[in-house]
Amino acid sequence: MRKQLFWTLLAVCILMAVSAPAQEGVAAVEKAQTGVIRSFWELTRYAREFRWPLFFTFIMGIVLAVKKGVELFFEWIAARRYFRPEFTRLTASQQAAAFARERYSMASDTVLHLLQTLEAAPDAGKFTEEMETFTKTRNQNFSTFRNRMAFWSDTAGALGLLGTVWGMFITFFRGTMEPQEILSGMGIALITTLMGLVISIVINLFSTEIGGFYNCLMERYTAIGHILWRQMVKRQPEHQTGKTAASPSAVKASNNDEAWYRLSAAAGDGQKIMGRGTVKTPLTIRLIGSRKGRKSKLAGEPIRFTCPKGWGKFQNGSETIQVKTDGSGKAEAYFTAGLQLGRCHIEASHPGLPVPPVQFEILIEGVKPASIREVSGNNQSAPAGGSLPEALAVEVLDASGKPLPHCPVQFRVSMGDAQFANQKAAMIIDTDEKGKAMAELVLGPKPGFFSVEAHADGLPSKKVTFKALGQ
Repeated sequence: MRKQLFWTLLAVCILMAVSAPAQEGVAAVEKAQTGVIRSFWELTRYAREFRWPLFFTFIMGIVLAVKKGVELFFEWIAARRYFRPEFTRLTASQQAAAFARERYSMASDTVLHLLQTLEAAPDAGKFTEEMETFTKTRNQNFSTFRNRMAFWSDTAGALGLLGTVWGMFITFFRGTMEPQEILSGMGIALITTLMGLVISIVINLFSTEIGGFYNCLMERYTAIGHILWRQMVKRQPEHQTGKTAASPSAVKASNNDEAWYRLSAAAGDGQKIMGRGTVKTPLTIRLIGSRKGRKSKLAGEPIRFTCPKGWGKFQNGSETIQVKTDGSGKAEAYFTAGLQLGRCHIEASHPGLPVPPVQFEILIEGVKPASIREVSGNNQSAPAGGSLPEALAVEVLDASGKPLPHCPVQFRVSMGDAQFANQKAAMIIDTDEKGKAMAELVLGPKPGFFSVEAHADGLPSKKVTFKALGQ
């Protein structure tokens, strides 16, 4: 029914555009110029041949907006049904049967899919993954509408600009100084620009408002998902769900069928830091809930942050920290990376409430060396063919002046016939935990001067030179 209505409106708009005159006569324009403009409709006559293409663009944008708005409104009505007491008191199978009998909507499709997922495997990680997949799919579908609205908005602006260029062209192309001719061309230029801007603004306004309504609808779907999860946890025995002792707020929630909770990442996700660095923005979690239909931000609730073993620590020096939410329902934690590189996934959860955990992804990149300096081993002497009494040692530092461990350092013989322990003229050695790298050098069989250069990986311009004498 909705598709038939849409195509009917589209056909009417096309017929209006085709049946209307492609351009206004010059006499009609001159008449409008000499008279008093009484309405915006009469003013649009100055646009002449650009008048109806601009109207068609405007109508197409409005039709798309109305169509999407009606669809989202019906989805909103369908989603409201789930919050009724008679639905929330039903069992999972009864809920699935009730929604299966209803007409298709995103709400019914969401509930049925999540119920099947929870019945098959009541796992928090699986539930979170399904919710993220659902949200991603819906956002991709809605992006098609945004792209179409953006197209018609850009088209209106382009037609306005084209009319401006055309009006200026015919004004100067006629080569006359008659005021009537000049006003005719300038009228096309100014009015088409005005119409294009107004239509573009109106279409963008509709697109923005519908986008905001869509975001509210997605929040409602997320709330439905959390209600389903809470009900599933309540119906499962404790040994199956793996729940710990519930907090007082969780106990209250179990006695209230209309209560729901949501844990979300407020800030700090997707940051990039260097190894052993600390996040600039704290990992922030927001906990909100609704009891008896009242939405509130929960304060004083414990939030547990956990990072994988060996990846780093929080401000308490441990791989796990528990922080209580403040008055706005937020909890923050500062994470300092270790020596492992890659994507670190930090989990935030509530130890008592039946809400899925939230994951933060932090990209840990290798620390770049900033300088290299000599430690010991320079200006030694030894018999030809023998080893130097002391190893050649360097220290690599990062940008903050701290020793950089696990950084490759290349030692290379630059003068003389000498070798390292690997019996080659070059050798790569990683720095130890103190940022130092050492290499033993064996001089060549002939007496003379020997030279060795050392530089850190990624820092070839800064080198340390060692000299030795073979006697």
